[in-house]
Amino acid sequence: MNSRSEEILAIRQLIGAAFFYSLFSVFSRLMGDQFGSFFQAWSRAIPTLITLLLIGFIQKSFSKINARDYPWFIVVGLAGALVSVPFYVASVHMSIGMTMFIFYAASTVLTYGFGSVVFHEYLTKAKIISIFLALVGLSLMYHDSLQTAKFFYMSMAALAGMLFSIYASFSKKLSHEYSSVQVNVLDYIFTILSCLPLSLFLKESFNFHLWSTGWLWNILYSFATVGAVILTVEGFKHTDAQKGSIYLLSELLFVLFFGFILFGEIPPTHSLFGGLFVAAALVLPNISSKNGRLFSGIAKGTRR
Repeated sequence: MNSRSEEILAIRQLIGAAFFYSLFSVFSRLMGDQFGSFFQAWSRAIPTLITLLLIGFIQKSFSKINARDYPWFIVVGLAGALVSVPFYVASVHMSIGMTMFIFYAASTVLTYGFGSVVFHEYLTKAKIISIFLALVGLSLMYHDSLQTAKFFYMSMAALAGMLFSIYASFSKKLSHEYSSVQVNVLDYIFTILSCLPLSLFLKESFNFHLWSTGWLWNILYSFATVGAVILTVEGFKHTDAQKGSIYLLSELLFVLFFGFILFGEIPPTHSLFGGLFVAAALVLPNISSKNGRLFSGIAKGTRR
């Protein structure tokens, strides 16, 4: 597969991942407050883990892990496992707009840093303009939410974004040798092992009404999670970490769409303009000029 085909594949995979991620906010809203912060994390991790294991065994996609890769599995697994709790805490105590703005700002900026420092990716003019457009778009989309909020909850949203950046970026250390299913399995083992004891310690109310609508949304949430995490690892395998972080911002466009279709939310004019800025940021790294490709792709865009 040449670099251009690989880039197109990555775009498709990461926009697909963004679609599944956008469903998270839909299911969270439908679930409401039927689950505790840690209960919702570990209870959803169980069907997610079972689904990943079934896919892995059916496809025979598990392989022996080299000793040198154990640290990366632990880093990716812990980061992926811990994302949901600070994000959930932030979204409960702040507006979803404020939470999304801080989450994506932190995630995108840190991923750009990892791309330059860890993976030695070139920081081209296109990428600099893309992140600028993306941050302007974020600011416009969530303009109404940029208000005074408690520092602790703002920190939780930023922490969630940074953890997601670590998970997505460092999955590149593993995805060329292991399947996306195997890379993600440890995340959900860690989620259960960490969130279940905390849920018990905090004496959260356990909702075991499995035939309730809350559990229906929780199960569908877990299936969306499987699609999101597999496509995230696959997408980041085929592109720069920096570009990957920009492609995932397409989630925000899906969120606007679902908000309108499912909840009758009409986005204000500034949100629509923000969406245009985000869309421009998605397209810019791959545009062409009269002299051919204006900006380099994978082969010319990294020093790996």
